[in-house]
Amino acid sequence: MRKGFTLVELSIVLVIIGLLIGGILVAQSMINTARIEGVIRTIGQYDAAVANFRTKFNALPADNTLLHGCITVSSCNDGLVDEHYEAGYFWSDLSQGVGLMNSQGTAYVPFDPFSTNDPTKMPGLNIDQPSPASGNFLIPYSDTPSGPMNWRFESGAVATGGGAMLPKDNLALDIKMDDGIANTGNVQGINGTCNSGSNYNLTSTAYSCIGYINVGVTNGIANSGGAN
Repeated sequence: MRKGFTLVELSIVLVIIGLLIGGILVAQSMINTARIEGVIRTIGQYDAAVANFRTKFNALPADNTLLHGCITVSSCNDGLVDEHYEAGYFWSDLSQGVGLMNSQGTAYVPFDPFSTNDPTKMPGLNIDQPSPASGNFLIPYSDTPSGPMNWRFESGAVATGGGAMLPKDNLALDIKMDDGIANTGNVQGINGTCNSGSNYNLTSTAYSCIGYINVGVTNGIANSGGAN
């Protein structure tokens, strides 16, 4: 009776296993790449909407009195988008002004930025798998008229959000869109254990990064600078 395997048979089995593992890794890499590129395309749509709004109204979404009254506490027409107040009108302005729709195909409506984490009222992007339970939201923000306006990836409500991205995914966006350096350029990732200076903390499995992407980088009109 024959017992065991010959070295040739074992070698063939190991080669097959290696090919299977290699194929799985390649497929996973392709899925991750497609996911990152999908997020970049989506950001590009929002960049275009903001650019169209500014061309049409000569103002930033939410930072105006064209489509609504001046928002409480926040200043209007100062060239800034305050994430704690004006952000609640930002997406509805894009809907009214240039026809941007939410994931349900309906217009965005104003919301309370201190309590809302609803993707029908502000975009939720599933850049990470699994995505954090509270979502990964794209939040507009600028604090100096001469500095870059950012998209911020945060979890939770606009005014109380925190890190929402894995460092490895923030790095993937940074490499695709910018210089791959965590704390400089048009794409950055900071907060908590996200980075150590210029390097992303790739050993971290925590959703620790607040990602920063300068508005307009996808259509070549963003300006570089530190995170606001």
